[in-house]
Amino acid sequence: MAGGLLLPLLLAVPVDAALAAARPGLQDMLQGGPHSAPPPDSTERLAPLRRAAEAGDAMAQYRLGLALHVGAADRPADFAAAARWFRAAADGGVAPALTSLGVMQALGQGGPRDLAAAAELFRQAAEAGDLVALANLSVLRLLGHGLPADPARARADLIVAAEAGIANAAVMLGRIYRHGDGVPVDPAEARRWFDTARALGSPAADTELAEMLRDGEGQPADPAAAVRLFRRAADGGDRRAMNDLGRAFQFGDGVAVDPAAALHWYRRAATLGAVEAMTNLGYMHEYGVGVAEDPAQARSLYEAAARQDYAPAIYNLAVMHAQGHGMEPDLAAARALYRRAAELGDPGAHNNLGVLLLHGRGGPADRAAAVRHFRIAAEAGDANGQANYGLSLRDGRDRPADPAAAVDWLRRAAAQGQNDARHGLALMLAEGRGAPPDPAAAADLLRAAAEDGYEDSQFRLAVWLADGRYLPQDRQAAARWHRAAAAQGNVYAMMNLAIFAANGVTGPPDLAEAARWYERAAAAGNRDALFALASFHDAGMGMAVDKTRAAQLYRQAALAGQVQAMFNLGDLHRTGQGVPADAAEAWAWWRMAEVEGMLQAGRNRQLLEQAMPAAVQERAAQRYRDLRAEMDAARRQEGEDRQ
Repeated sequence: MAGGLLLPLLLAVPVDAALAAARPGLQDMLQGGPHSAPPPDSTERLAPLRRAAEAGDAMAQYRLGLALHVGAADRPADFAAAARWFRAAADGGVAPALTSLGVMQALGQGGPRDLAAAAELFRQAAEAGDLVALANLSVLRLLGHGLPADPARARADLIVAAEAGIANAAVMLGRIYRHGDGVPVDPAEARRWFDTARALGSPAADTELAEMLRDGEGQPADPAAAVRLFRRAADGGDRRAMNDLGRAFQFGDGVAVDPAAALHWYRRAATLGAVEAMTNLGYMHEYGVGVAEDPAQARSLYEAAARQDYAPAIYNLAVMHAQGHGMEPDLAAARALYRRAAELGDPGAHNNLGVLLLHGRGGPADRAAAVRHFRIAAEAGDANGQANYGLSLRDGRDRPADPAAAVDWLRRAAAQGQNDARHGLALMLAEGRGAPPDPAAAADLLRAAAEDGYEDSQFRLAVWLADGRYLPQDRQAAARWHRAAAAQGNVYAMMNLAIFAANGVTGPPDLAEAARWYERAAAAGNRDALFALASFHDAGMGMAVDKTRAAQLYRQAALAGQVQAMFNLGDLHRTGQGVPADAAEAWAWWRMAEVEGMLQAGRNRQLLEQAMPAAVQERAAQRYRDLRAEMDAARRQEGEDRQ
């Protein structure tokens, strides 16, 4: 039985956009500074405050800046005016105004993002006694944004601020221990700080505790109880809790699936400026989840979040450009967006940028840069990045191959259920590359990927079962897995099923069934299937003899480079079966096969040439040149299509 050829392992390219992760962005880590009373909520109520500010009252200037910064129902936010009043208040000695200016600089509100300038403003405000500014400065120091990273000092300053009653500092300390930022992960210590923040009235602390409860961090998971906490935090105005509630209703995590409720909570959070919610709402519009599919609206939402440098939204925009969803495909734009998201630390963007760099799509190829991006993604825990980095090490894409390291990275990706990695690792373990041979483990990996619907593994598992190389031979099971792969369009599986049917591998020989499988594979353009189907028509196997149809199929296969088809087509033209007898055409096709390495074709051509007049020989040579040009053009087009 012919096993066919395994299709090359393709690197992971996103199938769809990503939902935004729950971990907070910078906008949810910084606090704008305390004020003695909430700002006016309408333009009418703003008038007395404006008069006081214009008269030089520094606190009024600060509160006017706050009002203009957040906007109201009857007026949009005005970042430029807010910044002017914050600066006036700061000049009048109101330290929290410096803090608010720092937040605006850090988030790029009213101008380009400038984290170094934000850090300096927070430093000045902290030195003037504003503990909120100290907490904000510690956030930047923890992340290494605008000043050198120093987790230990950041933690120490956050403790000072938290113990002085700054709720956001206590929340940040909880996050440090929850995520292991410069310290070992410690769920109990995280909960202690979140409880401190709750006691200080922080809805964000409820959100963090709810996420820990939902995900079972340091305690049994309880999604239903988590939803109750999310509701409490959302009622307190926490936009991340609203986003989390949207996810809960979208996926039925602790509540029944309810797309309408998911949309409601995402919209509420997005209205409050939550970039995660904008991104998730965009996803629902892009793929028609609970709402009519609307790529234009999705793009608008992604772009709104991207303007705040939110990496998942930028990633999703890149996917839209790469796939041409709601627009013409633009791989150059996709590549630029993936690069931007990668610079913001998105592991998936590093992986997908690596794919485009490796294949030279959307710009010049750069294999070394591709592998660097795969490694960054891999070290960040991205399963696709781990798979692609492992495959790069296996194949020696930018350096000598390192099979042992390849196996290590493929194991990590396979442990996350990444099917490219399962498949690649299975082949390495079967062959003993990078690790001692382990056919049993290889078979388990291949079967896991096959059962997960991975086409290449379904085909390879079928081959192993058919030939009994790494598994006990089971041709009935082989046929089942071949059919599974064929259902996904695997032409090699179709070819093998044709061979099974023709040779009676799993039952009585059935040439008609074999012809049907060859027909399916031929429809996919496989040259060997075209040749096999032509042979069936030529010889009347499983069907009536049809030389005309045979000649048509031989020609398609020959132009795709199938050498035996060239030879047979030459014979049909020599004898005039299914096509007009034409010595020049026969000579040209035999010459084609000869150039491709078939000696018998060369002998036939020479014998035919001896009986050909000079004019026919000249026409034959021209036909050969025409056919060669036609085949070369077809091959170039095939290469472009693969790109």
